[in-house]
Amino acid sequence: MSEPRRRDRAAWIWFAATALVFVPALRGEFLNWDDTDWILNNPLVVLPGTEAWWTAWTDPCLGAWYPLYVWALRILWLLGQSVTGWVEGDPQLSAAWTFVGGAAAPFHATSILLFATAAALWHECLRRLGIGPAGRALAVAWFALHPLRVESVAWATALRDVMSVTAVLAALRLHLSDRAGLRRVAAPAAFAAALLCKSMVFALAPLPLLIDVLWRRQPWRSSLVTAAPWLVLGVADAVVARLAYQTVLDVNTPLGGGLLGSLPVVAAIQVRYLRLQLVPSGLAALPSAPSPGAWGWLALLVGLAVVGLAVWWAWRGRRRPLLLCLLYLLPMGPVCGLMPLAWPVADRYTLLPSLAVSLGLAMLLQLPRLARLAMPVTGGFAATWIVLTVLTIPHWHDSAALWTRSLDQYPREWATHLNYAGVCGGEQRMEDARFHLWIARELVGESPPDRAKVAEMLMFAELILADQPMDRMQMFRDSFGEAGEDHAAVTGLALDLASAGQAPAAEVVLRRAEDLGAGPEVAPLVRGVLADREQEHARALYHAARGLRTSPDDVHLLTLQTRSLIMLAGPEAARPAAEALSAQLPGTDPDVILARMAGGR
Repeated sequence: MSEPRRRDRAAWIWFAATALVFVPALRGEFLNWDDTDWILNNPLVVLPGTEAWWTAWTDPCLGAWYPLYVWALRILWLLGQSVTGWVEGDPQLSAAWTFVGGAAAPFHATSILLFATAAALWHECLRRLGIGPAGRALAVAWFALHPLRVESVAWATALRDVMSVTAVLAALRLHLSDRAGLRRVAAPAAFAAALLCKSMVFALAPLPLLIDVLWRRQPWRSSLVTAAPWLVLGVADAVVARLAYQTVLDVNTPLGGGLLGSLPVVAAIQVRYLRLQLVPSGLAALPSAPSPGAWGWLALLVGLAVVGLAVWWAWRGRRRPLLLCLLYLLPMGPVCGLMPLAWPVADRYTLLPSLAVSLGLAMLLQLPRLARLAMPVTGGFAATWIVLTVLTIPHWHDSAALWTRSLDQYPREWATHLNYAGVCGGEQRMEDARFHLWIARELVGESPPDRAKVAEMLMFAELILADQPMDRMQMFRDSFGEAGEDHAAVTGLALDLASAGQAPAAEVVLRRAEDLGAGPEVAPLVRGVLADREQEHARALYHAARGLRTSPDDVHLLTLQTRSLIMLAGPEAARPAAEALSAQLPGTDPDVILARMAGGR
């Protein structure tokens, strides 16, 4: 049998093996984590008409410009809806369609097939790089069968990750071709397709230059000419990605509060990623960012030392270790935490860097002393990864399984409680939803958008538990959104809820107002309106507070407010109001005002 036929067969074997391992992911459902925003409620995906096709290319979507990815989502959504409509009249077909995942099935099937293609392409790239059969087997098994890949393959929204890595590997395979036309035209075109699926790929724009100079030892001048289209595309996409990212920049926060503070956190995250490559335990949708401490700085120094050693080796003629470092670090750059990110420790961020890890392992098996260990090492890791991957896939089957797993692994992660509360709400378990929202409120950090999101959901849960009509709940929700970061407006909403008798919801919004900097008089205002006793003074206080929002210097309203606060909460609670009244009445003293009004209490 000729060598080319053996090569083709090996690539097809890896395609089939990878697809077979991930077949259980086919039955997964849409999740309440990004699937709602990117697919189910995305007008560019679900709305009929032709306008959405072009809007995907002209406007950013959720802070990203991924037009090819959005097109893929739209095509798969239309396919799923077409099949759903076709099988509705047949009970047997409808049951079979539901069994394989329903409308989500085309998304998962596409991810599985594309990722299997990526495994085959990586095998062919390694062959072109001169890696032997044993090294190729270990590298592909490590890359394609690792349980870290489950998030990217089994989650519908992560189709962009699978599309981008497949396109990158196709571009690399074309670049390694013996045909000049494929290297100069087809390879940059495939790289452009990868950029249109996920912008973080721009960091791999130097890939052909690095491969040619550091691995194949070609002259850097001719290599630079070949790599020029990649570099131009990468820079252009980086600019576009930054412009698109501006639309969501305010909802993301940098780690550590700045560059210097971020460095040890980033180093700690990289240690976590490397640990997961070897020991993939604790996998979950929203893992907690590690607390660096002193060892974060130590990890940073060790990392710098490793890169420095690779540079020294390259200077001495051993260039390949430097290539491995750069292939690992470059795709980590946009997602390592130095830039503001919603979640800096997602498992999917290891997808592209794992190519460097697997290539390094393949190089180790090229060493004569380790060659005899090739078969047992490859077989052991492949079997281990397959078992762990098959056990991990069910955690991504539906939202309840996903967040139950995440709660088991990271019970102090606020976003996990928030998303699990959404699952409870969908199952009409509102008491459980409220419980987890309370926990989320206590655990959420200082990010204003995160705190607002938790407060809004908790207010909504309290209104549902109070059996409020939907239109009334939506009215309060709209008011919450319109109030934004204005603590006076949020205080007004708390007063509105209090006047409507919605005490739990009013307490939630009251706390939100206090978070935004509302003064000490806010709590007595709201609780005065909620008071069961002295209803006359409670109503007077409410109307005074509402009037003072538009007429803050009105003496009559300030007097009404001061007297009502004294009656409901005592002189000390009324002191800020008395001071505001004194400022409008020259020659008066707040203590005198309080004493006189309290005397008639």
